[in-house]
Amino acid sequence: MRRHRPCLFRQLGRGSGILQTRTENRHWLSAAKPAGKKARRAAAELPLEHIVLETDSPYMSEGGTPADISRIAEIVCGLRGIGLPELSAATERNVDGLLAFSSAV
Repeated sequence: MRRHRPCLFRQLGRGSGILQTRTENRHWLSAAKPAGKKARRAAAELPLEHIVLETDSPYMSEGGTPADISRIAEIVCGLRGIGLPELSAATERNVDGLLAFSSAV
């Protein structure tokens, strides 16, 4: 299988086949208030090392603010059955990896 450069996709609501391909290709996927059935399932099931939290998804009906990140984190924690410290540590590592890759390009 061809390997791709890591990148960030804003599409947790996509089908599971597309999301699986994204994670196999070392991509990160962002979770911005997962409300739809597919987005909630993806937030619950995707490998944690591929999830980044965000507040400004272009698909949100209302504009997100940085203050919304704690609510998004609570939702993802509830869907995954994990605590905030675990999610915070994982998503911080993911952002660090994404930024390290971006600065190396």
